[in-house]
Amino acid sequence: MGTSSARGSIGAGHDHHDRPGATDRRPLTRAICTALLLALAGAAPAWAAAPVSQQVIGKASTTAASGTSVHPAQDKAATKHAVTLGEVMVTADRRREPSREVPMHVDEVPASRLRRLGAQSLGDYVSYQPGVFFASQGGAGQGQLVMRGVSTGNQTSPTVSVYIDDVPVGGSTVYASAATFVFDPALLDLDHIEFLFGPQGTLYGAGSMGGLIKYVTHQPDTDRFGGNAGVDISHTQGAGMGYTEHATLNLPLVEGVAALRASVFDRHSAGVYRAVGETPASGADRTHTRGARVQLQVDASSRLSFNLSAMAQKIAADGLSMADYSLATGRPVSGGPYHRRLNHREPFSQTLQLYAFRAGYEFGWAHLDWISSYQNFVNRSVQDYPDGFLALLNVLGPAFGVDRQLSSLYVDSRYDVHKTSQEMRLTSRKGEHIDWLAGMWFNREEAWEQYALEGANLPPPGNSVLLTQRVNARFEEYAGYGNVTWHVTPTMDVSAGLRASGNAQQLSNVESGAVAGSAGGFREHMISDDITKMLTFSYRPDKTHSYYLRASTGYRPGGLQAPVTSTIFGANPGAKNSFGSDTLQSYELGYKGSHLAGD
Repeated sequence: MGTSSARGSIGAGHDHHDRPGATDRRPLTRAICTALLLALAGAAPAWAAAPVSQQVIGKASTTAASGTSVHPAQDKAATKHAVTLGEVMVTADRRREPSREVPMHVDEVPASRLRRLGAQSLGDYVSYQPGVFFASQGGAGQGQLVMRGVSTGNQTSPTVSVYIDDVPVGGSTVYASAATFVFDPALLDLDHIEFLFGPQGTLYGAGSMGGLIKYVTHQPDTDRFGGNAGVDISHTQGAGMGYTEHATLNLPLVEGVAALRASVFDRHSAGVYRAVGETPASGADRTHTRGARVQLQVDASSRLSFNLSAMAQKIAADGLSMADYSLATGRPVSGGPYHRRLNHREPFSQTLQLYAFRAGYEFGWAHLDWISSYQNFVNRSVQDYPDGFLALLNVLGPAFGVDRQLSSLYVDSRYDVHKTSQEMRLTSRKGEHIDWLAGMWFNREEAWEQYALEGANLPPPGNSVLLTQRVNARFEEYAGYGNVTWHVTPTMDVSAGLRASGNAQQLSNVESGAVAGSAGGFREHMISDDITKMLTFSYRPDKTHSYYLRASTGYRPGGLQAPVTSTIFGANPGAKNSFGSDTLQSYELGYKGSHLAGD
């Protein structure tokens, strides 16, 4: 299977003064001719996919990451638009600082690099990161993130958190199915992705015991008008054409005070796999992803700023990117290497709506960040059961009251997560002897699960419903956290952090059907608390070398579970209705160094 692609973009910006001058157009003419020859040969030049404002050689620019503290005592223009070429800036410790000064393993991957590599989904993004694994279940948005091997399967709560700027996306508990359906973002106006390895419980809370992935977006620029648009076209052998359309516009409303930034994205991916059996179809895993993001930035004064953002993204897939293979022989069993035998089609959709409000105020001695967010995260999937399960049910069905033979057996499930979060954080300015950070956190999640196990009657028409289940789970978390860094000497630091969390949970369930385990339903509740800690020691003898020792902890909250009953054996009186939280202790010894120019 092979893939070829052609790309093109147009852009507008204010970096055009760095282009070749009008007095000598020969270098520019040669570059255009070279680009045309490469395009005719089927290979687009590397700069063809970048907006004009990003094609300036030898100039590095950046925008302060959202939710981080930038003091006006520093040169605002330099802080907002320029950094030293080759210096990687990250927000892992809730400050915007060089990666080499952060005492833990953190990697930063620019979105421009991912575009050049042709990365289009979460599985592509993490495939270039050692120690990060996406356990896919056959399609975009379906699978589990694993960092440093910390995992307990996909039927539990997540071990890796996903953030967009300063807002966590997805649920924290098993009933939100957050380890089964993970947010899979397109490269929608992203600046870069940060990978934080190891427990991040002190600053980021529940569900980050294995690590954290943070998508950092471009922020509106109040000084410059700009934008870009592009179209990517690809062809995959055996599948057909795919294409992507994207556009971004940055519009200053009041110069130096307010700006609006908007992006749109639309991608159609050709399907490779073929469904055979009762529901034949070619390209059964075709996927359509589209999204939009709008941000309004207002710098009301040198001390006060506001940012309001809204984004939406929807993934719609016709089926799974999976084929049928024999475990014994390792060979395909359904007629071809990309064939999957289905009695019922397996569509999937994932929708995220995310709204965030961020305010910042500079006191001088510290910076205040106020971050409010609301999100609606919906995943719906259909899973067809193989012929072996279907045949077994048709044999045993009468014992469960299923008196009709079935031609298909499948699960239709939907998970809705409504999440509201509020964070308030004070961050001190960088001091000569002491830096500190303190914050409060509140999170409320409402998860609704609708689950149905059913099948088509043989002969049609009609369906037999074997199980219907409606679950409501509520999770509320309160936390206070903080850390302090002591600069023992100009080259030696010691940091300590603590987070105290408490949560309250409720779980209710109503189910019915021939194979229902808890007919009539139940309602449970619990209250618990957790503490996470962090201690680091770092030594930087010069600007190119850094050594650190880090000890940290992370946790996943405990939860409630249904009374353990069985249609055949009845109730289990010894089973509990709750389980405790998971904790992880990590010890990390690391070195960071620059040995090549620009690294």
